[in-house]
Amino acid sequence: MPTQPIPFVNDQKSGDQELAGASPLAINVVTDGAGTVRRRPGISAWSGFPSSIPEATAVIGMHAFEGKLIFINEGTRQIRRLVPTTQAVQNLSTGGGSSYLLGTQRPTFAETQFRLVMTGGGIPTKLDATSLACAALGGSPPPSTHILGLAGRLVSNDTTEAVTINQFAFSDSGAAGNETWSGLNTGSYSVEAQPDPLVALLSNSNELFTFGSRSLQVWQPAFQVTIFDSRVLFDPGRALNRGCSAPYSIVEADESFSWLDEKRRFLSSNGRGIEDISAALGRTLDNITTVDDCFGFRWLADQYDVLCWIFPSDGRSFAIQSGGGWAQWHSWTDGQGYSALPITSHYYWPELNLQLVGLSSGQIAKLDSTAQDDLGATIKAEVRTGFLDRGTGAHKHCQAVRFFFRRGHTSSSTVAPQVLLSWRDTLGDFTTPIRLNLGVASDYVFSVEKRSLGTYRSRQWRLEFTDAVDFVLAKAEETFTVGGQN
Repeated sequence: MPTQPIPFVNDQKSGDQELAGASPLAINVVTDGAGTVRRRPGISAWSGFPSSIPEATAVIGMHAFEGKLIFINEGTRQIRRLVPTTQAVQNLSTGGGSSYLLGTQRPTFAETQFRLVMTGGGIPTKLDATSLACAALGGSPPPSTHILGLAGRLVSNDTTEAVTINQFAFSDSGAAGNETWSGLNTGSYSVEAQPDPLVALLSNSNELFTFGSRSLQVWQPAFQVTIFDSRVLFDPGRALNRGCSAPYSIVEADESFSWLDEKRRFLSSNGRGIEDISAALGRTLDNITTVDDCFGFRWLADQYDVLCWIFPSDGRSFAIQSGGGWAQWHSWTDGQGYSALPITSHYYWPELNLQLVGLSSGQIAKLDSTAQDDLGATIKAEVRTGFLDRGTGAHKHCQAVRFFFRRGHTSSSTVAPQVLLSWRDTLGDFTTPIRLNLGVASDYVFSVEKRSLGTYRSRQWRLEFTDAVDFVLAKAEETFTVGGQN
């Protein structure tokens, strides 16, 4: 009697490939370096955030500055500062409209030695070092959606009018120079790889990446050499024939960026080569209704390195793991099913090693690999195989299935956690689930076995887990015989 693995993996495939054996669904799971399937990180309370929420609208941006957390809510677009050690929150937008985050877009942040600058579709706002209030950035910078610091300068796109939307502008250098946007040491460049609008810009390794709606161009800061009474401050580098359909989907991952392109593909590039990382999600992404509000982030903790993208209008979230595959991340409500994650922004605070998430409620919490729920709400983990025929169309009799789980849990409950196992042999409904008891003993890997589960030609397996304890599936396997009868 042969024994073969049951491939429960964190690797969702798009379209109709489950009949051919592709894994059609992986929800709220990640995979560690040994291939063990675990539940995704939960959302836990952060002790640095006050219990009384300052503003009950979505947190759309965060950035640490001078040891404090600057954050912005979608409703008023006021800029607030949080002191984690005391939970004290101060409103920095006390000077009228120009001290708010102007515009209607998400904030982007640029930090220099002297100040923090924020922009969200309007004139940038500044917070100078040791200052207690925000104000408009001086020097008449253009309205912009993206701003960054590069080579001692501030660089932003220019959304002033139709003739400037394919341009980026840059300030002079230094504390005073960052508020100088006209003159010999400043200027603007047109991104002309294609005649498309510039929708986002970021920097990496002292290079400027300008993302257009249909192209990507890389620039390098240049020496200030006088040529015909002008100064060359940025040199254009390689251009790639790939655009960006969601300006806030761009995620930096070490030396490269990943983003959603104009053809609804997630791409990864360091400005030289380019890779399509979303072929497995082709049909799923095609069915998304609204893509331009997609935003992304990187969750890097423990042994996990995950890029996650959230589509707020559609309530969908997709995560890809380095060395692993794709999964969907969702919330869960008993009796109602899956729903959208409440995450509206993300920020990694390196000095405190915190993975912070802003929530739709206005709360700031942690994305926590040790949390087994989302602030008390259930996280349902679900994985399915494709239809498995074990290499032959003949009948197979399932002699036994064995699952190797981490046993037990650390809670005080005497009720053992359970995993639900079900299957189907056609595209109809799954069977009534069988409950696999994980016990309440101390933690170690042990096997749960179920015997004589019927005859099939091809079979799809499903595991579901909702208990608020650590879910760890190390391995699954089936022992079967070929030639059984219905």
